[in-house]
Amino acid sequence: MKTTSNTRREWAWLPDSRPGTVAVGLAALVLCGTILLAVGFALGMEPAETFTDNWLLTVAGAVILAGGLAAAVVGAVALVRRDRSWAVVVATTVGVLVTALLLQQLAEGLG
Repeated sequence: MKTTSNTRREWAWLPDSRPGTVAVGLAALVLCGTILLAVGFALGMEPAETFTDNWLLTVAGAVILAGGLAAAVVGAVALVRRDRSWAVVVATTVGVLVTALLLQQLAEGLG
């Protein structure tokens, strides 16, 4: 008697591994920080001309950049370890996009 095994795994929404969960948490932190900064600017927070003008913006930007980079790296590790969930893919994409956009802004500001 021949048994068939279905090795194809359906993509779940929630992550299955610890790196996947960490990546999703970091991406959520990055998105919340970005939204809080946008709300702050909408409520009248003054933009900074240089990095040392407003330390709140500098620290918030550094935390968002570090979180985005960490979400991209940890999300990539989770995907390599076969954690195929939509939340991990979205978290990795958010991390890559936020990191790329912030690095582009830094390059414009320094250039």
